[in-house]
Amino acid sequence: MTETISTPGLDVAISPAREGPAGAVRGADAMWPQRLRRTTRAALTHWGCTSLIDDAHLVVTELVTNALLHGDGEISVRIRFAECYLHVAVHDGSTACPVPRISTPDDESGRGLVLVDALADDWGVEAGGAWYRLSFTGKSL
Repeated sequence: MTETISTPGLDVAISPAREGPAGAVRGADAMWPQRLRRTTRAALTHWGCTSLIDDAHLVVTELVTNALLHGDGEISVRIRFAECYLHVAVHDGSTACPVPRISTPDDESGRGLVLVDALADDWGVEAGGAWYRLSFTGKSL
């Protein structure tokens, strides 16, 4: 008999309206980052991992906002908790691979993946999305 060990987790699928001009999150879509922050907080509180909430909020907001701005189709957010870390993956249906940018002090955007790099213990990008891990002994700004 094989025992299956289940990792606590949460999967959320978003069907964005993609209202307004390209390069801006508008209308009902503007509420998704806030909703996913609340969802992340609830999951981490349930799992007894409240020390990760602040960093997880910032990183999930950045990845979901990027998916809303640059994605193409449904967005999936997968949150998993293991013994010593949180793993979050955001996929957006795009065939492009997210690329960190160098922004100037006057730029209003372009710092998202730089923040992810500063906070996450490990992270990566792939066609259609990005993922990150935060550990209990992880980085912090």
